[in-house]
Amino acid sequence: MYLQKPIVLCKNIAALAIEADQSGHHRYGLIEQLPTGASVMLIGEGFNGRTIKVECNGRYYFVFVQDIEGCDSSYYLD
Repeated sequence: MYLQKPIVLCKNIAALAIEADQSGHHRYGLIEQLPTGASVMLIGEGFNGRTIKVECNGRYYFVFVQDIEGCDSSYYLD
């Protein structure tokens, strides 16, 4: 279950950007770093069981669940 509530990152985490090309097809972008204190929204499944799709500042990313689990236990995945 994904809660549509923002969580605040408690540490810097690596994030794989999700980008759209001109025809609207999605592809993986660059690996970026989301900083401590950034607000992210859990929005969907990742590309495997260890990742989750998040939104941060209007952009979409895949991040590892283990990287965000300890940040705010009230917003965990079930």
